[in-house]
Amino acid sequence: MKKKLKIAMFFSSNPEKPDGLLHHIYYISQELTKLGHLVYLFGPNRKSALPFKNYKKITNLVEVPFFKEATIFLTVKSKEYNEPVKTIENQAKFDLIHIHDPYLPLIAWEILKKAKLPIVTTFHTAWDESSRFNIINGFIPLFQDYFKKVSGSIFVSKIGIKRWGSLLPAKVKKIVINNGVHSNLFYPLENKNKKITLLFVARIVPRKGLMILLKTLRELIKDIPNIKLIVLGDGPHLITCKKYVKNNQLENFVEFKGYITGKNKIKYYQNSDIFCAPYRNENFAITILEAMSCGIPIVGFDSNGVKEILSGYPDSDLIVSHKNTKLFREAIKSLVLDDSKRKRIRKWLLTKREKYSWEKIAKETEEFYYKVLKI
Repeated sequence: MKKKLKIAMFFSSNPEKPDGLLHHIYYISQELTKLGHLVYLFGPNRKSALPFKNYKKITNLVEVPFFKEATIFLTVKSKEYNEPVKTIENQAKFDLIHIHDPYLPLIAWEILKKAKLPIVTTFHTAWDESSRFNIINGFIPLFQDYFKKVSGSIFVSKIGIKRWGSLLPAKVKKIVINNGVHSNLFYPLENKNKKITLLFVARIVPRKGLMILLKTLRELIKDIPNIKLIVLGDGPHLITCKKYVKNNQLENFVEFKGYITGKNKIKYYQNSDIFCAPYRNENFAITILEAMSCGIPIVGFDSNGVKEILSGYPDSDLIVSHKNTKLFREAIKSLVLDDSKRKRIRKWLLTKREKYSWEKIAKETEEFYYKVLKI
């Protein structure tokens, strides 16, 4: 039997409002613990909304808006958190340090430079050629010096390894290990909706496409008034979206529920008929995996991450170009009007969900650790 590992994980995101990255860390750390490994999490000095075990606060956090499309988190030192690398190394005799989104300044860079332990990184973010994030492409080579000591790197999607792979030295071991979903939590139920219910789940920023969905809904209700849209999430674009709903008399068709996690979020998936994912520049969306696991037919834009998850999707006409809002509207309409189509897709989705179980992904991660450590 191979030795059980002591793993230090570091992240730079805000634990007060967990995103896909933090849910990934929460679930993977849980499953690695079940496999017998000791996992400590190190991150910003904020209260966590997720019940992390062994969470140690070692940095302060500064949030910087980026084109209203995202928030970049900068981890910084303070008098209280002055020696983050020493704090990690003195916590336990770790076998490795696992840094999530290691390109984020500043403490991740310090760990990359100063840590004496083997380092594994996971890249959670990627973007398509049309994204505003391409503005940073020219700066990526400037980070290469920080990554000389990396032993292995995980990418959650194929587009991720395409976007970030050149940042790492050729000797670094690289692997794609997708995000996952807990099918014992996200499972299908028969709903009794009087109206066909559309569901949108995401941070409310322009690239997630909520405004496109609202404009599409405005056109749909002219022909199909018996529908409604549930919106889960918040963000800097939320006020603009709410104004649009009010100005276009859509209040009876749209319900904004805010940022919701846990069992309450799962209930919204289970009580919806169609999941709308008008995302652009999506890497490997956990929300799509959650919809898949609940058997909800998915309609959305053809970003690389969406196409990767839904490879082999039985109704390819439901995944359309983000430039073609007419096709997007027709895709939703076809699902609303065709119950047999929804049932057929639901059946296909439920055959695919075990592919993304967190148990499977944890074992793949464990084997990668062993490979990196030559155990």
